[in-house]
Amino acid sequence: MNRSKFNISFMLGALAVGLAALLWSLDGVFIRPQFYRLPAGLVVFLEHTLGFLVLLPFLFRGKQDILRMTPGTWGALGWICIWGGLLGTLFITKAFFAAYDPEVETTLATVVILQKLQPVFALIMARLILRERLRKDFYIWAILAIVAAYFLAFAKPYMRMSDIRLIDPAAGYALLAAFAFGSSTVFGKRFTNAVS
Repeated sequence: MNRSKFNISFMLGALAVGLAALLWSLDGVFIRPQFYRLPAGLVVFLEHTLGFLVLLPFLFRGKQDILRMTPGTWGALGWICIWGGLLGTLFITKAFFAAYDPEVETTLATVVILQKLQPVFALIMARLILRERLRKDFYIWAILAIVAAYFLAFAKPYMRMSDIRLIDPAAGYALLAAFAFGSSTVFGKRFTNAVS
């Protein structure tokens, strides 16, 4: 591949990632709240149908890669589709919808803060699945991040330990979504190592 073709491909890829990140950042604040009265499963189905239709032409382009995939690569793709796609999106949608429920004490900020634990799950899964080495101080920082996220999400200035609600629908779904997306990042690395 010549250099100018590489630069164009690189720039198009970078623009696509930037556009996707921009749209994703608008989703939880502006788009998803408009649908909170619909069933979460329907919202996730419509999102995935739209994404599938947009990406369908690229599927035919990668036909040779698909034919060469090993069972391990198919397994990684299955994890990404089920956990990162279906369940992760369903969990985060249910978390946002629960945060908008007036009967639930959790705020939207709680969901967003707990979602920030996604890198902790990704790094732990990278250690377990990919056998990547983590620095020793990682574990200290991970524990600190988990405790801090918990208190940022649930604490009030006058809160006592007995006031903390251990079971909260929005928070639970947000944590499940963080695990789903974080673990899918790891399987995504395994998948992209095998498929271009």
